[in-house]
Amino acid sequence: MNRSIFLLVMLLAPMAFAAPEVEYRGTLNNGGVPFEGTVDLTFYIYDEAADDVAIWTETHSDVDVQAGRFVVYLFSQSEMSPLDLGADTLFVGIAINDGLE
Repeated sequence: MNRSIFLLVMLLAPMAFAAPEVEYRGTLNNGGVPFEGTVDLTFYIYDEAADDVAIWTETHSDVDVQAGRFVVYLFSQSEMSPLDLGADTLFVGIAINDGLE
């Protein structure tokens, strides 16, 4: 096997087996004023809008928020994949710094 092809296969192999992550972009503001700083964000996913029990949850600590904008990668801290949830429609809840959703 050509060494360059072998190297390419070795570099791509881990990506083929990695659990997918979902990029989530959001904004935080207080009364219309963009937030600046760091926060802890806890994300909850529900399969029904009226559910009280989340089917998945994940906390991202010290999320950097600049001009009110932030980016996190959901499913990056858990073994579960978004594909494991198996629902066509999902509902997301977010809590900031251990507050209410």
